[in-house]
Amino acid sequence: MPVELVKAVRSLELSRIKTNHSLYFLDMIVSRLLIKKLQPDVYSPMGAKFLRKQFNSRYREWLSVLISEGVVECDNDYAEFRRKSLGYRISPSIVTNWADLEVVSLTNIDAFQPSESDRPYFQGLLDFLKTIEIDYSVLSSLIDNELPVENGSLNFKRYSWYRSIRLLQSGVVRASMSPVNDRLNTNFTNMPSILVEHIMKSNNLVEIDAKNSQFAILANMIKAKVNDDFVTDAICGVLYERLADKLDCSREEAKDLVMKTIYSKHYHDNKTKRIMTRLYPESMAIIEKYKRKSSNRELAIAMQQKESEIYIDGVLRKLHEIGVPAISKHDSIIFHRRDLKTVESVIRDTLETMDIQLELKVPNS
Repeated sequence: MPVELVKAVRSLELSRIKTNHSLYFLDMIVSRLLIKKLQPDVYSPMGAKFLRKQFNSRYREWLSVLISEGVVECDNDYAEFRRKSLGYRISPSIVTNWADLEVVSLTNIDAFQPSESDRPYFQGLLDFLKTIEIDYSVLSSLIDNELPVENGSLNFKRYSWYRSIRLLQSGVVRASMSPVNDRLNTNFTNMPSILVEHIMKSNNLVEIDAKNSQFAILANMIKAKVNDDFVTDAICGVLYERLADKLDCSREEAKDLVMKTIYSKHYHDNKTKRIMTRLYPESMAIIEKYKRKSSNRELAIAMQQKESEIYIDGVLRKLHEIGVPAISKHDSIIFHRRDLKTVESVIRDTLETMDIQLELKVPNS
């Protein structure tokens, strides 16, 4: 969170709990700006019901102070008939430098603590962190080289990159399962690849994942119902290459087009969809039927849930049980090179038990 904003809140005569609630509220505003890529002067709507759920019925006690002291501004635009909640923004005069950040640990807020079901993964992440060393000055330099400061303005990517390392540097460890898609979200989940790659290289870490993993998982989900080449191409890891040839584009372009097609609404039509329908008629018919019956969003969620069943419930849980320090990053497992044979064995055993076929990308020993 911007240092100027933290100082402004801490200068107010609020109790420790109200101060923490205030900072958490401001962090929600900043997070919404980052997620939606909005400028700081945009108001974020937050209804009374939502705020009571996030905090308690006494939230107005500290929110009114933030407004009266000029830390937060309210648009005073509430209209029940058009479902418009009050909107809030950080006062433009408070933050002049969005690049100067401070990590704030809000330890008294329940949402920041691991639940009982998340605790094994939280402990697993803590155990993993004890086995590695992170040079945060080098990570900061990588960010500065990649994303130079722009007159202290809010650079969404730079802010989120710095936020990812400052949380970890300050000991704010996160590990929680998403209630929507069962994915495990940790400090490393959305950390930029350039930073993760440096941490891996400096600690002799490696990873195992699968070729075109998302659609290989989808192929396993429908393989009992179809008899076309989609299952073979996806599981063998040549789906993107085959479509790149048909679409006359690069593999990366083909990957992007396939994702947009599979995850689009069922009535959307494009060249990629027509080509895939010709190549894989049975598979595309099942996919489109699922999207018509449920939705394109539900298809993505179902695939992510199967991914988590494999990599989190199956592989990561077993590695933690046998004492192998490891973390997941969506559809990959990151671990010490010395544990390569053990990790590969656990992954293959898990896939065999679940009757899942994937073409693994395994590093050299």
